[in-house]
Amino acid sequence: VWRRLSDNVYGHYTSGLANQAYIHSVPYSQQSNSSLIAKAYNNLGNTADIGSIYLAVADAKWIYENILDTTTVIIH
Repeated sequence: VWRRLSDNVYGHYTSGLANQAYIHSVPYSQQSNSSLIAKAYNNLGNTADIGSIYLAVADAKWIYENILDTTTVIIH
């Protein structure tokens, strides 16, 4: 499950937020598990690009598969 993001990169297991932001895996350069952008992965836990919350793939997948569209998300 891939979604094209800005700057011609792709997020794996992307979930949209009401404010037009996204929660997704760290970006990939192509729709391929072997194209992970290492610099982005190494910055997990730091501020991401505007409009994105980067997660490890397993965490992004869990949210994608288990959180309903109507769930309120509060970001601290």
